[in-house]
This record gives sequence, C-alpha cells and structure tokens, in this order.
Amino acid sequence: VSAVGLQRFRFAERQSNGDTAVCRCLARTAAKVLLESEDLIKNGTLQASTDGLLDLLFKAASHPSVYVCGIAVEALSAIAMSNSELSTRLLPYLQGKAIIPFHLINDVDGSLDDYTNFRDRVLADALVSCYTGCSKFYLESCGSAIEEFCQANSSPHLPFQLEAALFCMIVVSERASKAPDKQVLCGQLGKMIYALANNSFSTATSHPLVMAKMCQFINKYATSIPSCQTKNVFETASDLVFSSFKRGINDYNKHGQLASMNGISPLSEASNAFKRLLCSSPAQFSTPAARSALEDAWKMPYACQQIAIEDREMLCSGLCSVIISLPSEQWNASLDALAQPILSCLNVVTKEADQVTGSARSLGQCENDFAPIMNRLSNEIRLLAAVVRCFIQAGISQNFSGENRASSIPCHRNALVSLLHKSWPCLTHVGNKYCSHEVSEAKEKPHALFAAQFPSFRPNFYQSMVIAASIGQFLTDSLSLYGPEEELPLLLEITGLAKISLSVVAKAKNPLSLGPLLSFMQKFMSLHGTKIEPSPRNNAVNEPIQVMAKNLMLISYEAVRSCKTSQHDDVSQGIVAPMFDTLTSCAKKCPIFLLSLSRDSQPVGEVVRSSIETAPAALKSNEMNVVLSSIRFLKELVSSLTFLSLESLDDAQRDAISSVIAIIEHAVQTDVITTAITSTCAGVSPRDVLEPLTNLMRVILTLSQWSAIEASVSAAIDCGQFQLGDEAKSVAFETFKVCTESEYVSANFGKMILVMWEMHQNDDTGSIAGGEAVLDFVQKYKKQPTK
Repeated sequence: VSAVGLQRFRFAERQSNGDTAVCRCLARTAAKVLLESEDLIKNGTLQASTDGLLDLLFKAASHPSVYVCGIAVEALSAIAMSNSELSTRLLPYLQGKAIIPFHLINDVDGSLDDYTNFRDRVLADALVSCYTGCSKFYLESCGSAIEEFCQANSSPHLPFQLEAALFCMIVVSERASKAPDKQVLCGQLGKMIYALANNSFSTATSHPLVMAKMCQFINKYATSIPSCQTKNVFETASDLVFSSFKRGINDYNKHGQLASMNGISPLSEASNAFKRLLCSSPAQFSTPAARSALEDAWKMPYACQQIAIEDREMLCSGLCSVIISLPSEQWNASLDALAQPILSCLNVVTKEADQVTGSARSLGQCENDFAPIMNRLSNEIRLLAAVVRCFIQAGISQNFSGENRASSIPCHRNALVSLLHKSWPCLTHVGNKYCSHEVSEAKEKPHALFAAQFPSFRPNFYQSMVIAASIGQFLTDSLSLYGPEEELPLLLEITGLAKISLSVVAKAKNPLSLGPLLSFMQKFMSLHGTKIEPSPRNNAVNEPIQVMAKNLMLISYEAVRSCKTSQHDDVSQGIVAPMFDTLTSCAKKCPIFLLSLSRDSQPVGEVVRSSIETAPAALKSNEMNVVLSSIRFLKELVSSLTFLSLESLDDAQRDAISSVIAIIEHAVQTDVITTAITSTCAGVSPRDVLEPLTNLMRVILTLSQWSAIEASVSAAIDCGQFQLGDEAKSVAFETFKVCTESEYVSANFGKMILVMWEMHQNDDTGSIAGGEAVLDFVQKYKKQPTK
C-alpha cells in the first residue's frame, strides 16, 4: 500500500508528459491493491496509511482519459459504498466527470461514444455507490448544483453542466424512490423543480439536451413528486413537461438531428414523462383546465405529422389513466373525445387513398403518393389499437370493486364497444381494400415485429404489410375486451373483420401481411379455444363462433400453404413460427377441434397431419423462432393426446379421430424423435434449443412403448454424427429404453443429454471416442442408469 502510494508522484509526472499508457498501468496497480486491502481497511487492521494510495487513485479519477479514469472510479466506488467519508470526497469528482466534455460535442471519430459508454456504465454505477454511502449529502449536493446552474448567467457550457446534474439524480432514482424515509428526497425535489421552472426557457433549459434530460428526471421521480410538501410542485413539474412537449413539436426537425447524435429526443422523453405523471396521479389532471391542456397536447400531432407513433402511444396510455379516474358515467364521452381525432383522420386518409388508387395517373406516380398515405393510415389504426389496449389496461389497474363494481364494469365495456362500433366501417373498408396492397418502395423502417419475423426482409415489401400489421394489432387488442360471460355478437364482429383481412391476404399470397394476422389467430385460439372444442354444450351455445373459428383456421392454413410455395424461403419462413404458435394454442385449448380440422373433400385431420409432416424439417431450421415454435407445438400436441377423451363423440367421429391420433403417434415415434435425438445427443442443435428439445423427448418417451421407438432410437444413435464410440452408444440406448419402461423420466436424463451435447462441442480436448471425458461419461451413467 505504501509503495504503490509513492507512485502518485510518478503518475503526476507521466500525466504532464501525456503518457497515458503508463498512467493506465499505475491506475490499474493502485486499484488492484486497494481492492485487495478492502477488508483490512474496513476492520482497521491495515498498518500502513492509505493516503498516498487514495491520492494516486483520485489523480487517476481526474485523468482526461475515460479508460484511466474508469479504472480508478470502479475501485474507489467499491470502497465508497460502505465509507461515508470516502463517498463524500469522491462525489465531486464524479459530478465533474458527468459533464459531457465540450470538445466532444461535434465529435465524429467515436470519442463521444466512448465517453457515453463510460458515463452510462462505469460512472452511473459509481454514483449509485456514492449515494449508498452518503445519501443525504448526495441529494443536497445535486440539489444545490441544479439551483446554481439554473440561476447562473447563460454560457455555452451551462446546458451541459445542468444536464450532468440532472443525470446524477436520474441514475439514483430507483434507489432514492424506494428509500423508507423520503423527507430529504421530497424536499430536494421541490427545490429542483422550482429552480428548473424559474429558469427561463430562453436559456439553459431551452437546450434540447437539457429538455430531454429534465423530462427524463421528472419521469423517474413521477411517483415521488406527489408526496412533496412544496406547494404546487406537481403542477409545476407538469407544466415543465408540457412546455417541453410543445417546444419539442415546434422544433422537431432541429431536435431530431440532436437525438440521432446523442440518442435522446426531447419529444420522446416528454411523452414518457407525461405518461408517468398521468398514471401516478391522474386525479391531478381531472380539472377542466388540466383536461383542456391535455386535449391540446393530444391534438398537436395532427398539426405536425412528424411525431413518432411511439410518442403518441405513450401519451395515449397516460390519457387513458386520466379518463379512468373520472366518474364512470363520463367514460363513454371522454373515450369518444380521445378517439375522435383518430377516427376523423382515418376517414380523411382513407378517402385520399381511394382517390389515389382510382386516379388515372401513372403507376410510378401513384406509388410515390401512396406510400406516405399507407404509413399514415397504418399509424392511425395502430394508435386506435393503443386507445383500446390502454383503456383496457387502465380498467384492470383500477381493479373495480366495492359498491361501484356492478356499474363500473358495464360502463367500462360499453365505452369500448361504442368505440369499436364507430371504427368498424372504416376498418372494414381498409382491410378489404388495402390489407395486402403493395408498392415498389418503402421510405421508412419496418416495425420491429417484422424485423424479428423476417430477418432477410426486403424493403420493397414494407408497404404491403403495414396495414395488416396495424389491423392485426387492433384485432388482437380488441380480443382482451371480450369476457367469457359476455354474449357472442362482439366476438363475431371482431373475428369477422379478421376474416375479411385474412381472405384478402390469402388471395394475394403475401406472407409479410399474413404474419401479424396469424399472431391474432394465436391469441384468439388461446383466449377462446375452449368455446370451440366440440362438446354437447359448446355445439348448442357456441356454434356460430365454432363455424367462424373453422373458417379462420382453414383460411390461415391455405394462406400459409400458398405463401410457402409462391415465395422465397427467406420470406416464407417468417410465417412458419406464428402458424405453429397458433396450432400450439389449438392443441392446448381445443385438441379435438384441431385433430378433426380439414378442408372439404380432404381427409379428417388434414391440417394437423400436414403440420406433423413439416415439423421434423422445422426442428432443423436455421431460424431459431421456427425451431422453438415447432418444439412448442409438438410438445403440446403430444401432451394433449395423453389425457384426451373422445367419449362425447359418436362412433364415426371417434374412429376418424383415432386414425389421426395413430398417424401422429407414428410420426413422433419415428421422424420426430429421430431428429430430436440426433440434434441433442450428437451435438447438432444450438445450445438455446437443447433444453426444449430434451423436454420434447421426455414427453414422447412418456407416451411411447419401447417397441414403438426402438428402431428410431437405434437409427439416431448409430448416425455418423454421433462420435462418442460404441460404449457411449450402448449407455444412451439403454437409457432411452429404461425411460419408456418407467413411470416418469428423471432429471438424470436431461443431465446425460447435456453431457453428450457438450462433449460433441469439445472434440479437440479428448471428448471423442476413447477420450477421458467419454470414459467418465460411460462409467457414471452405466453405473447409475436413469429410472
């Protein structure tokens, strides 16, 4: 400790000479010594003074290189967490380092990214450690800094200093908000918010970077602000966010450039803060003046169409929280008022689309005009879906109970039903006419949903799917409204719109548009599959929805088949996973319905037969979501056969279903289990699918007799890819046999599969046949067979 402490003089000399490499080595040495001495320092048994060592590390913490500074900060913060004196000394250094260096603002060589990574990771963790060591001093220091910067004369550096002070408060927000005693926090929050409000928007807080950070700060402390005793502090915070929101809209283009540079947007942060304030204390916004201000904020995007749809969805969520806090008799009118700008815009944009498609202009000109119209139409439908989803979630959060429960639940549902009915005509027209419309070029990025479903996505397909994606989202969100105790008409209306859209997409053979509608089908079957399963009661009460479900499933099936044969593999693969997920829901909720599902003049069980034939190839797909979805389907299907009862069926139906079950059992006991064993035991499959595949084999082994799978197991283990030798083959073969003869498959089976898979990944370290690892494997599992 003493020896390294003396190196502080060398550190200072090297730093003055610009020798960063030596400074970094000295900082690393000092950090290592400090951390190794931590216990001695804490219990006071260290014989030497740590002054020299700490002095070196504090010099390193001030070094302009984030790499040298980071080494010192990490070491000091580890000790500071339990040392208030050290925390108090360290905090000013960290606060200074939180200020973005002025020379990096217009950086293009990556130095700004390095600093940002340092601040968001190393510095943020160190600040949390300092807060833990001296929470009261931390809050008071940050509060004083914000007050000082808000009162200072304007300068080019001032916005970055204020932004850094806000950053220091943001990084400890989670811990500070959960503190048992919030008296100090609430007192400082009141001072900070008033200081920010009293700073004219023409100076520091008008800077987009500061505006964004200020809104983020209010967002993080939104649940604590209502507890502040300072007069009108909540209203003041709301005014700050609203002013930032308005300014963000007015200066959208300029701020958009800054957002791309620093990764934050004032408008997005203001929307996030608005939502948190609205949700944390919706009653605060129920006054006429507050509601008028919120209405202005909600309608602003219709005067400025550049606002991101995510920001509008965020604001929508908060507004729904305000509406649900009103008396229930006001919900219908308030929700209508919220949705009215969307519905009006939908009608106007739909007419524009109809005019473009009906004009005599050239194809190229029509496509250029049509792309922005389709994007706007898609966004408004997506926003309408957000209204439905957020109002349903707001009702769940409200947790209707007590005397008002009987009236609240119908009022909540009726408000949404009224909105859905008003939207049906326009959405039906859009779904029928534009659900698979294609244009030649996309000018915007695809939704994240499609980036996941279609890794090889081509931009010129984008416009063909945006409408289907939004309608699919709207239909999926609307399903949550329907309760099991309600009548069928509403559910039939929702599925009716889905049928229109699915039919259009199936006719166009467009896989990009089919994906989101299949996601709707998955949720529909998951929520309402029990109503569809054939039984005397369902057949009498739910026949209309049974017919609709059959039609929807067959349309989906035909659409998937046609898309797979008409499109390239990279595109058609994107619909395989959602189709398997839909079939999984059917297997879980309505297995008899699935087993009997087939088109006219086709054999009973056509859909499930085709799916079983496809499954082994899907298990070997290069797309992870395809592999996992096929495993889920097979596992759920095989599990459903174990407990399936056919007693409610007549003799002819029972015989037909039994023949389908026999085909399924044969398939899973041959091709499926052979593929699963080869993929796992021979180390072929990726690590992420090893456990799901092992669980699938467990289910198949539980269902099967050894005589039914013996040949398949032997073929899989004898394949050329299995490299562990004859003794290991014998052990694995015997293990599979014992599993079929036991009442259950033990955990030892999964461990054995994992060991075989791992040995195939490490064949260069003696894990091949005859190697020590294989001999250990044989000895262990031969002595302890799975029971």
